[in-house]
Amino acid sequence: MNKSFARYFAIIGYFSLILFNGFMFYFLGNYFNLIFLCALIIIPFISFFSTVLLVPFVSADITGASVVEKRHDEFLFHVTLKNSSFLFTNNSVLHVTIKNPLFEESETHTVNLPITPFHPVSVTYPVSSAHCGIVTITLSELYIYDMLNIFTFQKKLDLTREIPVFPDFSIVDNDFSMDFSEGINNLDESQSKGNDTSEVSDVREYIPGDKLQNIHWKLSAKKDILMVKERLSLTSSQLLFYIELAYTKENLLDTILDYAYGIGFFLCNHNIPFTYMWYSARKKECRFCTILNSSTLKDTIYEILYEIPLENYMEIRDSIKTLSGHENYITIGVDYVLEKEAAKEK
Repeated sequence: MNKSFARYFAIIGYFSLILFNGFMFYFLGNYFNLIFLCALIIIPFISFFSTVLLVPFVSADITGASVVEKRHDEFLFHVTLKNSSFLFTNNSVLHVTIKNPLFEESETHTVNLPITPFHPVSVTYPVSSAHCGIVTITLSELYIYDMLNIFTFQKKLDLTREIPVFPDFSIVDNDFSMDFSEGINNLDESQSKGNDTSEVSDVREYIPGDKLQNIHWKLSAKKDILMVKERLSLTSSQLLFYIELAYTKENLLDTILDYAYGIGFFLCNHNIPFTYMWYSARKKECRFCTILNSSTLKDTIYEILYEIPLENYMEIRDSIKTLSGHENYITIGVDYVLEKEAAKEK
């Protein structure tokens, strides 16, 4: 039943009871009806003032998960109401708002809880987020009703808890890991024979004069045209990845961060340092973080989760070389994801 309707129903019912007892006393002259009528008139005042005294002693808390290792994992959080007085009421309405600013998602739940003397009352929420980001849980307002459900008192809470939900690191770019592993395995031989040990930064069509060893045979077979791997030197420079925080209707940002996180885990497991680069809409600048281990990887992803998706990501992509001051980097963005998804469908 709608809470407002239930309250109006309680008010009408209570005053109807007072009127009924008033008529009974008037026609019958029964002292019992008089005593009962007096009680009905006094009780709302007692209920009102006891609830007024109760409100300052009520507080709320949010506990539960502190971090979610990857999106789609279920996590729990608990909302608790505490009362440090001997007063009580059988009904209160708590507004719980759950937001994910990275994907501009927001939903509000209402939960009914009794307020008991010297005893906390809690409710548990099981949540599973399809998107990565900083899930923000806010307790904004608490409405406390008196015992008769006639009066209501609003209490501002402004209590917030942030739970980071990380991308799915298990999604790995198999082509990247295979090419990189081959480069690692050939490192000693390359140093002794003078060969170029390098990492793939992009794939393009074959141009006469390109080395045959750089042909991407697997992709060439799929496209029926020779495709060539463009490489960055692993021995002369550190790996640099540009993470394109793009806002798209297809919500590709999740997959972009999945691939970036998965590649990061792969490199950390091989003890290979690398750098993440992205454009921060919050700070209006290009940001860099050098990753040395899984701990710094997680800290960097955590920082990225606070960012704002770029609606003008194409403009930023065209000017990122100027903004970053770097010519060579691997872009993990919209085109990267679309290419990988297209390859999976074939």
